Amino acid sequence: MIVKQEWKGFMMNAQELMETLKQGVNTQFQLSHCIVNGEILKLEDVESAGYSRFLNYAIAKLPIKLYKYFPNFVDAKTGKNYSLEALKDNMVYMQSPQNFDDVYDSEISLDFYTFHKFRLFEYCKRCGLSIGEDQSIETLGNAFTKHIYDSYNEYHDLEHFFIKDSASELEKLSNQQFELKLKIEWSNEKGLTEAISYIINQEYKEYMDQLKTTFRVSCFTTSPYSQLMWSSYADCHRGFCVEYTFSKDPEFDDVEKNLFPVVYCMVRRDLTKYFAESKDKEVTIENLWELCLNGVLRKSIDWAYQNEWRLFVPRGYAVNDKLKFFPITKVFLGNRISAEKKREIMDICVEKNIPYVGVIRNPNLFQMQECAFDCRTCGSFQERENSLQRKNAEFAKND
Repeated sequence: MIVKQEWKGFMMNAQELMETLKQGVNTQFQLSHCIVNGEILKLEDVESAGYSRFLNYAIAKLPIKLYKYFPNFVDAKTGKNYSLEALKDNMVYMQSPQNFDDVYDSEISLDFYTFHKFRLFEYCKRCGLSIGEDQSIETLGNAFTKHIYDSYNEYHDLEHFFIKDSASELEKLSNQQFELKLKIEWSNEKGLTEAISYIINQEYKEYMDQLKTTFRVSCFTTSPYSQLMWSSYADCHRGFCVEYTFSKDPEFDDVEKNLFPVVYCMVRRDLTKYFAESKDKEVTIENLWELCLNGVLRKSIDWAYQNEWRLFVPRGYAVNDKLKFFPITKVFLGNRISAEKKREIMDICVEKNIPYVGVIRNPNLFQMQECAFDCRTCGSFQERENSLQRKNAEFAKND
């Protein structure tokens, strides 16, 4: 199990590290460490841990309570209020990271030029060409192009240049797809070199999208009082926040095994060679973990304030992209929530026997805190509800 004693370097807390980063000092420390669940870890230790050790670490560190912020508005496309549905059903929606607010979210760092080079090298190998991967992209490209020309002149088609036996069905399908694309692009008045380059460029774009959308993700945090989270994810305090409490019920075994803390750091790991060579190969646990750790679970240090935990599953795993999550044990109502929406949420909570509480501003500190009064008997709520009733009555009268 990965614990503090094994991963050396827990000498600073997260706030101190962020201050160090802001000040721009001790660059080597900045680049070699990361924040995970509010703790400082050596990035090298995290990257080399592997799936099993990091899973043990995550299970050992999993908070008893996790929180999720909801905007509580109706989706313009579907007409559904997914926030209320999640509250009623105790489900969480698994989303594509492409919908998240971080432009880097879940994106694997693949250098285009390097990817192009290693794809050329891979195709040269499938043609039976004896050429080293240390050769330049021009040398690899020229060798591949010449081989295709020679094959075409001999067989008068584009179906014989991959002479090496395919290692797998995936590789065979990849070869057939390349041949088909080459026929199309070469017939579109492109030169052979240009056609090959175009196909590999498209491979790069499609592969990047594929890697980024392999998983569906749901995000959680460790505090219901973050002003930034209320502002960003709960419609500027007009939504609500749900508290989930960890349960050892076997029903949640898969949840526990797919829930990990986010790794916040300053560097993006270049995995171009690794994933270029993994393309068209059978998927392994190692492949998936590299994709998870360096995509879904890796974010810029700028987001460390979120102290995020992520539940992720392969695309298509969750029925209708919904999963049952740990039991809801409390609901926090936003400071700016309308009387009508507050009443709606409270009614759901009463029906489900879920405690609820309002969140208010601390009068002395720039912090949010629980309200000491029951929302139903609160004078402020009653005043807003009476105002709403008067408006509704006036509207009905004039209708």
